[in-house]
Amino acid sequence: MSPGPSPAPRAARVVLAAALGGVWLLHAAVHEPSEPFFNNDETRHVMTGVFFRDSLVEGGLLHPREYAESYFLKYPALGLLVWPPFFHAVEGVWFLLTGPSFLAARVLVGLHATIACLYLFLLASRTHGPARAAFAAVLFALAPQTFVYSRQVMLEMPTLTCSLAAFYHFARFVESERRRHILLCAVFSSLAALTRFDGFFLFPACGLFLLGSRRLDLLLRREVLLSGLLFAVLVVPYYAYMAYEVGWYQWKAISEGTTPASTGLFHAKNFWYYLAALPRQLGPFVVPFALAGLGRGLLPGRLRASLPYMALVAGTYLMVVPVAEIEARHTIYWVPAFALFAAE
Repeated sequence: MSPGPSPAPRAARVVLAAALGGVWLLHAAVHEPSEPFFNNDETRHVMTGVFFRDSLVEGGLLHPREYAESYFLKYPALGLLVWPPFFHAVEGVWFLLTGPSFLAARVLVGLHATIACLYLFLLASRTHGPARAAFAAVLFALAPQTFVYSRQVMLEMPTLTCSLAAFYHFARFVESERRRHILLCAVFSSLAALTRFDGFFLFPACGLFLLGSRRLDLLLRREVLLSGLLFAVLVVPYYAYMAYEVGWYQWKAISEGTTPASTGLFHAKNFWYYLAALPRQLGPFVVPFALAGLGRGLLPGRLRASLPYMALVAGTYLMVVPVAEIEARHTIYWVPAFALFAAE
């Protein structure tokens, strides 16, 4: 029989579990019954989940296009093809279990946030030890942007959860070269891309991590090539169909934006906007600690441990800088890394 965990990891896990339970209680304490109106998109995310639930009940999957067109005429607040379908499909199955309600959808997003905290803890435990990992996960859970998007039915938190899972398994593959980790990375990367387009930030993030680890040779491994093929099989058909149907709209959102605050491709404002948004994301008190931790991570003795989080920050930044539609929520994917730096 294998020995049990040492006292330090066991204590960190107990503290983490208690802290995350406290975060759930805090969410419950500030909960107010409302309608899905957040950011104009929440209504569509809830109703698209209801659409998937109804299609499962009524057999709409047997003739999806006709069913979707008929359903849209009755309930036009749908996000089909505007966003990838994975979260909405999960939401539909969840509604089969709980019944379709706004509260049930919010609980589902909260569960995603909890899983994201656990994956951050798993990753940080291997680089900074369980105590700092638990502290980082709590800071992440309580960060203003995380707290808000853990209770709103938006796609950022589900995408972040899948992305953290993918990056964790990618880092484990680089460390151990075990095939199951690169396979799980491909699966979770596919789910991130099929939840929201932002999931593609994993490509620069993982690439920079490989480059910093000096393990570019891994790209030629058979299991890596097969995992890339799996990603393509799962993701490309949907994206090709989406590009054919509404590609013009997606390109408009990227190049011109869809909000009054939008800029343009590689506009100068894009380069500093997200850096200036850090206090709103992390909280003004936490930002100095996060920047200090980032600076400490650049020291020769700390660079190896800090590399995964620097790759997450840089990958997120490289993804958002070209895009015309600027909103702070687009860089929620670097909040876990900055939470780790603050804990450090």
